[in-house]
Amino acid sequence: MAARRRAKNEIAALLPRLKHGVGVGGEANKENAEQMAKEDFDDAFETADSALQSHGVIANMSSSSLRQFRNTQRSPIYQLPLETLTEIFIFTSGILDTSHELLDSSAVPPLKIVLSMAHVSSRWYKAAKSCPLLWTHIFADYAVPLVMMGLERSGNLPLTVTCWGRGKRRNAERLQELLEHVHRWETADVVITFKDLRSIAKLPAPRLKAMAIVPIVQTEAEALLGEPEDLPMANQLFHGQIPQLEVLKIHYWLKWEEASYPRLKRLDIALYLGRLPSVTGLNSMLSKCPLLETLSISAPIERPDFTLGGPGDIKLPYLKTMRIRGFSPLALSTFVFRLDLPAVEIVELEPDVSLVEEPDEADVILFMVTMIPIVSVLERLSPLATAVSLTLEEDEGVEFSFLGQYVSSQPEIKLFRFPWTDVMRFTTARCPSFVKQCKFLNIIGGGGEGCSSTTPELVETVTALHSLETVTLTGTPDSATLLSMFLDSGRRETDLVSHAARWAGLDEVCLEGCLCYQKEGILKELEKWRDRRQRRVQRSEPRVIIDNEGCRNCGTLRGEMRGIVEEGNAFSDSETSISDEDQGEGEGEGEDVASKPNVVS
Repeated sequence: MAARRRAKNEIAALLPRLKHGVGVGGEANKENAEQMAKEDFDDAFETADSALQSHGVIANMSSSSLRQFRNTQRSPIYQLPLETLTEIFIFTSGILDTSHELLDSSAVPPLKIVLSMAHVSSRWYKAAKSCPLLWTHIFADYAVPLVMMGLERSGNLPLTVTCWGRGKRRNAERLQELLEHVHRWETADVVITFKDLRSIAKLPAPRLKAMAIVPIVQTEAEALLGEPEDLPMANQLFHGQIPQLEVLKIHYWLKWEEASYPRLKRLDIALYLGRLPSVTGLNSMLSKCPLLETLSISAPIERPDFTLGGPGDIKLPYLKTMRIRGFSPLALSTFVFRLDLPAVEIVELEPDVSLVEEPDEADVILFMVTMIPIVSVLERLSPLATAVSLTLEEDEGVEFSFLGQYVSSQPEIKLFRFPWTDVMRFTTARCPSFVKQCKFLNIIGGGGEGCSSTTPELVETVTALHSLETVTLTGTPDSATLLSMFLDSGRRETDLVSHAARWAGLDEVCLEGCLCYQKEGILKELEKWRDRRQRRVQRSEPRVIIDNEGCRNCGTLRGEMRGIVEEGNAFSDSETSISDEDQGEGEGEGEDVASKPNVVS
């Protein structure tokens, strides 16, 4: 009993020293006298371990847990200098990755990662505590002591503040604590009541670079009537002193066009409640954003811009990305028409056609007004690409993808709900560089109003794309007609197109999706194509590919078609001999075999 008591006292004296670990490089730390040299640590461990093996668990410490602690302390990461360890913490927490960016609601808050690392050991805790940068992300939904700890440990560094809250009362409590440090706010993403919005208007935020302020609509009447008259306007927020603002996310319209944004680079507007702006107000706001790089607007805006502004009078020389959704066709056309977009690379336009009570020809004209600045973008991007891919999709609209080696994202233009034939007629007539560079065509579905691939107008505009190399037909109702055109480009029926054209570079035609539409016609065209491939009666016969996936009803049909395709693809273009019998058959079909350049007698 006495020996166990002595062992307990001895271990009780050693364990606190052991917990402070080994000094960096195995040497005793002069700044932290409690850390031990490697030899002293090993001697203390041997003494404590011997006692624990003899007497069992002492002071809630067993021999196995002590050995695990020794192995941890001897690992290389515990030998790193404190400065290096701190840099690793900063990198791991992701604080630098989210600088000047609004926090994603699905992401893990950096403060949570910092707290996890700080609880690994006493040394890690001291390293995290001594680095103010690790505590600059304040997530106000956490407990009050934790929020206050972050505000204190961050010193006087700029703050990233997130205050989404779970209720109005809790939001108000957190906001009052954060407002005392508003002069340090660099990024602010807060959900607040209109009452608290007034308090924000009284305090300057000279460091603020990214802001998303979402007022809580407290009553239905408030949402319908819009902002009360005594609410601060955009030019009054933060006492009108936000000169560094670069990112702005708007969820409620507070007459934002009255403020100035000389350094704004990213603007995200998503409005679903309250008063909606007019296109005139939006254009006025954009005219004050000369450095804007990214623009995203989603709002059911119906009121157009009937001012005297001319085409392209709003200069946005640095804008790279533009996404507009929810506008009526009239509002969209008058909005885009006034924009000058010399550097834009990504365009997405999605009008809300439900806002039009009785669509007529006027809507098509309005769409074409929208196309005027878009065609200039298409003409600028097409020569820079190695190829352009055109997609015509029944329920989506028209998409242009520019293929090539790009440093950032791939340029593209998406025109949702735009009529196929009108867009194609407009672009092929006004954009020769696109016609030259368009090498991939995808037609998905069809048969919808204004979008059907069966219309003679679309067939003729597709014929104008003479540089096509690959064509993909997915669930297209008129696949047989299009196959006849693409597989036998030198012999088109005169009632389909008004002029002859040949795709000299067409290499591949793919059939995907359901093949039940005109299945007899498809089989007939594939058989003709196979026979021509066998006899070499045409200079260039593209290969055909049948995709594996389709509807339940075309499985047998797909197998039959695949057999024909495999036979046709098996005949290599390098074969150059044709029998007299085959030549006679070709002539019987009206083909001038002798005139084919790839036929050798």
